Amino acid sequence: MEIQVKLNIPDELLNGEGEQVSRSVLEQVIAESYKDGRLNLKQVRKLLGFSSRFEAEDFLHRHQAIEYTLDDLESDLKNLKDLGLR
Repeated sequence: MEIQVKLNIPDELLNGEGEQVSRSVLEQVIAESYKDGRLNLKQVRKLLGFSSRFEAEDFLHRHQAIEYTLDDLESDLKNLKDLGLR
């Protein structure tokens, strides 16, 4: 199912940048949906047209939708050690 949303935004807020505002709104909805668990990383990547998982993760970090915990850090450090890189 697909839903189309129409917003009436005054011209003075757009400054001739309607497409940019449209993309920004889409990104906010996607970031919040990921944060709430309604979308996974693969879906985020597809919806925003990213060519790699790393682009999607970078996007989510910039939108503060991913929390990097101490457990994540410890796991990453262990993985690096196991690979002989630390």
